Formats: sequence, structure tokens, C-alpha cells
Amino acid sequence: MNKNDDYKKYIRKVMREIPVYGKKKRAIETDLLNSLHEREQLNPGKNPIELMGEADQLSSEFRDNLGLGEVRGFEYQSKKEWFNIPLVHINLRPNGVAKGIFALGPVAVGAVSVGAVAIGLLSFGAFTFGILAALGAVAFSGLISLGAAAFSIGMSMGAVAMANYYAIGAFAQANIAIGSVAHGVVAVFRESGQGDLMVQLPALRGDVLMAVKAAYPGISQFWLNFVLFPF
Repeated sequence: MNKNDDYKKYIRKVMREIPVYGKKKRAIETDLLNSLHEREQLNPGKNPIELMGEADQLSSEFRDNLGLGEVRGFEYQSKKEWFNIPLVHINLRPNGVAKGIFALGPVAVGAVSVGAVAIGLLSFGAFTFGILAALGAVAFSGLISLGAAAFSIGMSMGAVAMANYYAIGAFAQANIAIGSVAHGVVAVFRESGQGDLMVQLPALRGDVLMAVKAAYPGISQFWLNFVLFPF
């Protein structure tokens, strides 16, 4: 790990104990980095702790100067990192932000993220944004979304489900849509539908299969299995 990486890691430790955000947080991080470089010029070869002191002590000094109380809640960050990103970051502090390969917190950002607001490859929470999959009250993803309101490019399932390819829900909108109200190229509906090919429920599996095959003769077996699983 080079000197700049050491500095950044030290600054992250300091900032975990200082509950400030936005411009104020960035200003403190910039001041800390400048101070480290200035002190290192006067004391070559010293590590951040030797230059500035223990991270938790420095955090306490900042909180005192800013009139902030002790930080409540729990936080854990693994020592192991991948590209300077912690493998595990759990931040259960008020308004805490967890950033890691696995992230858990009120706001979580990671490959696998769990939180009230979760952003990542796989995301789980109240409001979720997933590159691959998202599960939440409101879910957005590239491939699969599940939630009360679900939106994706690939497949969405929820009370309100909207996707490019396939959606199933009370209200569904996609190329292939299945729901009480369904809008799509293929619309499988119970109450009302709009589409080029429409099938009203209750319907036989074969009826749905024929409509999908007519609209998309080259559909893969993978997507066909998803489309037909409710029937």
C-alpha cells in the first residue's frame, strides 16, 4: 500500500467518528489530507498515526471543536479490502452510510447492499437500486426487480411492475405483461389489457404460450420459463 492509500485509509477512519456530511465532510477530508502531507514533509517516513495521532482521538477532537456529541450506534469495517474497498462494512449509526463489498446500514452501497436505501449489484431494502437485482418496497434494477413498485430493464414483479421485457403484477407494463391490468406487446390480463396480442385470464398455459411464441418466435427458454411459471 502506497503513502496516499495509507492517508486515505487513515482519513476514512477519522471521518467514521465525525457525523458530518456533504461539503463539510469534504472540507474536513481535504484539510486532513493537506495536514498529513505538510507534516510528512517535516517528518519524512512517518506513518499517519505518528504524524497526527490515533484516529479515534483525532475524531474526538474534531467533534469537540464542532460542538458534536459522541457518535451513537454500531459500526464495523473489516481490515481486509479489495481495491481499497472494505470487504464488509456495517454501519448502524443514525444516518450512517455503509460502503463495502458487503454493505449493511441505513444507506448501503456495495456489491451486496442491505439498507433502508440500498445501491449495488444485489440490493435489498426499502428503496433499492440494483445493477443485477433489487428487492424492496420500491425496487429499480437492470435485470430483476421485486417489490411493491418494481422497475427494471429485464423482469419486474410487484403490485406495480414495469419493465422492458417482462412484468407481472396488479398493474403490469412490459413487452410481455401479466396482471389484472396489463399493457404490452403480449398482454395477459384479468380486468383490462392493451396490446398486439391479448389473452384474458383465466387462461390455459397453451394459450399464453401461443401468444408469446407468435410475438417472439425466437424467445429463449430461460425467459419462456419465467413467463409461463404462473400458469
